Amino acid sequence: MQQIIYDASRIKVLEALQKWAQMVHKDGTFVNDFWRRIMENQSVYGEFVYYLEHHELQGQYMVEGYSMIDLYVSQMEKYNLLHDTGKNGVICNKEKMVLQAFDVMLKMQENPQEIIKRIQSGEGLDKI
Repeated sequence: MQQIIYDASRIKVLEALQKWAQMVHKDGTFVNDFWRRIMENQSVYGEFVYYLEHHELQGQYMVEGYSMIDLYVSQMEKYNLLHDTGKNGVICNKEKMVLQAFDVMLKMQENPQEIIKRIQSGEGLDKI
């Protein structure tokens, strides 16, 4: 009889994504689309798992010179500008911004020049 090896790590990551998305008010459509795209990119998936395990961005994977840390900082700068604050207070949902940064990184793979144009022009990344 052959042994069956069962790796539940991806199921655990998906469950974490679902809980996280619910916490930051993202719907099932977002989760399904995000999950499909992250399964197609093992480098971003690795960074995502690292974030889930360590609660910090690794920043090793880059697209056109931009890392997850760059995209997160860009999200924070947009938040500060839109809310006319000089810092990120307690009402700032940093978890939502991290998830959005991962989403932008996945979208950046599909159309890097459009995302870079938005980052450099000051357009909101949340509209991507």
